[in-house]
Amino acid sequence: MNATRTAESLRDRQARLTRELILRAVADALQTEPVAEVSIPAVADAAGVSLRTVYRYFPTRDELLTAAADWINETFLDGDPYVDDLAELATGYRRGCERFAEHPGLVGAMAFTGAGRSVRSKRRAKRIANLRRAIDRAVPNLPAVERSRGLAALATLYSMESWLMMREDCGLSDAQATAAGAEGLESLIDDLRRRDRAAARAKEGR
Repeated sequence: MNATRTAESLRDRQARLTRELILRAVADALQTEPVAEVSIPAVADAAGVSLRTVYRYFPTRDELLTAAADWINETFLDGDPYVDDLAELATGYRRGCERFAEHPGLVGAMAFTGAGRSVRSKRRAKRIANLRRAIDRAVPNLPAVERSRGLAALATLYSMESWLMMREDCGLSDAQATAAGAEGLESLIDDLRRRDRAAARAKEGR
């Protein structure tokens, strides 16, 4: 019985390690190559496994890329994805950007490929739900429409796409893009809090 359990455990471990080798090979390729140029034979060669082995774990290229996007996001890029306190938002953004700066090629792949966007859309929904709760708690006196506009602005800025755009389209360095995003978040939050205080005073004066 124990020998059987040990054998199963070893097989499971071997399968996990093989899968990780394949996904890491995809991640390494995406650091320097456009996703369209990442081929399954090249991934198999880089991972040190046979082509048949890759197909056993990932029957299609789309499945391989989707699994790799999930693994990349989890392993390299997530930072603090589910911040639920406005006071922590800029700090969480800075921590996330530190990870982005270490892997800019992966950020581009996650931001602008179908597989990356598909994986991130599920996480984005939870991030936005947490952010909505944080806004509702922090600025309860603002009308719902103003809170919704604040949510849209904060969620857009608190993203790898905004960091990448500031870095690549606006010519900022990694540190400058991080600072610009954090300052934008802090300014938006300060403005929401200021308007919330004004709304509270208006209610008291009725």
